[in-house]
Amino acid sequence: MIEQGEKRRPVALITGASSGIGREFARRLARNGYDVVLAARRTRRIQELARELEQRHRIRATAIQADLSATNSVKQVYSEVVGKNIEIR
Repeated sequence: MIEQGEKRRPVALITGASSGIGREFARRLARNGYDVVLAARRTRRIQELARELEQRHRIRATAIQADLSATNSVKQVYSEVVGKNIEIR
């Protein structure tokens, strides 16, 4: 929750965040002060990355398990983001 007067950071949604280029995008965005939503199939890996980024860069990182090749997975990610009151900006 953002307190009154607190500056809001930009928020980025990164798919494929458990490895490769998605993981590196997440690290760079966090280093540049973005909060991040990490979406990937490998729950443990994105949860570990979320903890790493929060501790190292003092940002908010949210992990969402999703296989974006599956039917309705985009709707599932959207629903989770909305349900957590996260505004991608």
